Amino acid sequence: MSNHRALYFAAVLLLALTVSCNKREVGHNFAPLVERILSDTTRAEFRPLSSFDPKSTDGVISLFGTPYEVARMTEYLLSADNFNNVDGSFKADSLPDFAGEIFSPVLDLANSPYQDYIDVDSEMLLEDIVARAFLSALDTAVFRSPSDTLPTYPRKKAKIVVFTSSLFSALGAADVDTLNAVSGRKIPVIFAPAAMAEYLYIRHSKGMNVGVLTTPAVLGAGVYSSVFPKVLKEHADQKSTYSVFCPDTVRSEAGKLRSFLSMYETSGVGGPLTAIIVDDASVDMDAMREAVDALVSSDAPQDVALKSHLAKDFELVSPDKAVAAVCYCLMRNRNIFTHKIAYPDAECFVTVPSYSVSPAVLDAMGAFAHGYKYDRIPDEGVSAFSVVPMKDEYFSRAFLEYLENYTPNLFSLYVR
Repeated sequence: MSNHRALYFAAVLLLALTVSCNKREVGHNFAPLVERILSDTTRAEFRPLSSFDPKSTDGVISLFGTPYEVARMTEYLLSADNFNNVDGSFKADSLPDFAGEIFSPVLDLANSPYQDYIDVDSEMLLEDIVARAFLSALDTAVFRSPSDTLPTYPRKKAKIVVFTSSLFSALGAADVDTLNAVSGRKIPVIFAPAAMAEYLYIRHSKGMNVGVLTTPAVLGAGVYSSVFPKVLKEHADQKSTYSVFCPDTVRSEAGKLRSFLSMYETSGVGGPLTAIIVDDASVDMDAMREAVDALVSSDAPQDVALKSHLAKDFELVSPDKAVAAVCYCLMRNRNIFTHKIAYPDAECFVTVPSYSVSPAVLDAMGAFAHGYKYDRIPDEGVSAFSVVPMKDEYFSRAFLEYLENYTPNLFSLYVR
């Protein structure tokens, strides 16, 4: 990518943040917490917004979402090397893109998984969780209850907030955007689906045909039917197309790829695909890339038609790589890198039930009982969950083994 395109993208991305946060969302039912803040900006909950310094280089890069998503994305960010750190071009330079930066991953064990909020019609509760995660990333003490006996922890304030879970784009993004707009601070917030759409403009030009391979939950929530029209408008792109499919009945990556391309062929959209966004945490991206390579090199009659739907410069887009690229461009545009000579670091946190919550609503393991977890009233006056340093005792052996085997960089920083 040329330096000119990198600068153009960064400028458009900065404008996109401004455009998407320029007013209160019309017709949206905000979480009660957000409504209260919007009605009275003198409240303590507004302090994290009003005190945010958009020029500060001292903050951390905060991530919030399900444990597996946050762990995987943090692992990628710790070793990402997609850009030349001197001129900003999209070219690896054997130096970490986020040298000297500190990541603050918050593994939301207390509130995830998120699909259940939709299943029981508790979408407002999920919006409340997202708003609280956003505000507490900016000021960790904002929701601390006087009755909470958990000790305080030195968690650094965020200079960028990343939400890893796609459902947050449908349930929570409007609340965060509106709080951001009211603050006037243009706080950098990245939602993974929007990042994947924005990433395409780093690597490609207008007039793309984009496929999205996702899950029934994300498809049903209408995430991409909301994200793509906004991104296309921000880039004044009237030529690109996007198609969202869910080949959820196929288990293997090769099978998912072939099923997806068959769906695309049947849709009649036409034109080879510039990229496929893979928004499905169950997909092994390395295996999917191998499946693409095998298909492209195959001369089998059944594969010839399918591979014709892939453009010559076809690319698979993962949430991890897209978020890393968008985050890098934002930080470079705003000049908020620390410029410290050091490897990227991470300080790991986890959400747990707050001590202000009655033991009667907890299960035998000390987690929220299912009924309370998904049916509790949004904004009960105190936060139902707290953010504390990550410890082995909060996670299953299987998850800790996953960290050790699949996120070795993050694991080494966690156990040091």
